[in-house]
Amino acid sequence: MPELWEVFIRPKNGIDFRHCGSVRAADPELALQAARDLYTRRQEAIAIWVVKSKNIHALDPDIRDVYFASADEHPERYAGYYSLPEASKISRRTAVLEDKKNQLPKSAAFTLTLADSCFIQTQRLCQWCGQAPSLEEEMAISNIALDTLSYARYLYQETINRVELPETPDTLVFKRDARQYRNFRFIELPQYSFADLVLRNLIFSSFLQNMFQRNKIADEKFYSFSEKAIVEIQYHVDHAHNWIRRLSVGTAIAKQRIQSALDIVWPHTRELSLFSEEFDVTDHLQSQTRCSWHHRATDLLREVGLALPSLPDRYRCGYDGYHTEHLGRLISETQSVYREFPGGIW
Repeated sequence: MPELWEVFIRPKNGIDFRHCGSVRAADPELALQAARDLYTRRQEAIAIWVVKSKNIHALDPDIRDVYFASADEHPERYAGYYSLPEASKISRRTAVLEDKKNQLPKSAAFTLTLADSCFIQTQRLCQWCGQAPSLEEEMAISNIALDTLSYARYLYQETINRVELPETPDTLVFKRDARQYRNFRFIELPQYSFADLVLRNLIFSSFLQNMFQRNKIADEKFYSFSEKAIVEIQYHVDHAHNWIRRLSVGTAIAKQRIQSALDIVWPHTRELSLFSEEFDVTDHLQSQTRCSWHHRATDLLREVGLALPSLPDRYRCGYDGYHTEHLGRLISETQSVYREFPGGIW
């Protein structure tokens, strides 16, 4: 007996799935075929979901007002205090900065990739505010997020200076689509547990510290910034390492979670190695510096008895525009206020 199926399609990589209609079919395979023939005849999508209509639980329209009444009690959660310029003067264009390799200078591509990665890492860290295991950890994660955001802002400004564009760090963050971001893919993945947070912070901080050390040698403009950042990042590394050590020698569940987190994220470090090779800025010191972040992270993880998964031979990199569906959701949430009130002034 044919059943009703709801159809969702994803137009492009990094974009959320959207509902586009319904089909009737006897099983999932026939439903997918019907959805393909009906809704993607002109290559409107790269992926399709089908869900039985009876398995979707919707809010009763009759109780809508009561259901959402609590939202009126918290006006501070919503952006309602903006003075907007005239609508005719508002531009919703994306940033003019192009991130394609053949259009963006190598030096600017290097700083933009690190800037995007720092910004996305900041967003993921901020999601843990209010959920950390202790008040002290709340402060520690917040401070790490603030440090990482300051690196992103500096690197965005450095990118703008290198390509001489009339942009600001804000426009690069809020006026680009998810597919234009160049961040590393493992950073955009959701952090489902505290183990995910500390492990990814260890890997990214070790890598970022190494990048700043190398640029301090190769680029005089980076020297003063890198000197300060390297000291701060050392705290990030120590904080993550201490927590990984505690989780690894704790309960069986804690060790299982840290190992599971490692199994997910470690194959993605292949991208960091490829980035180091492609954007190497210290050829005369590469034997000493190129893989020092990798060796350091490996030693720290093996020291606590964790098993490292193997790395893939091939990898599609985030700085080449390949992203997961999670980035689209994160960017949409980040840009929601800016896009709802373009040009607004607090």
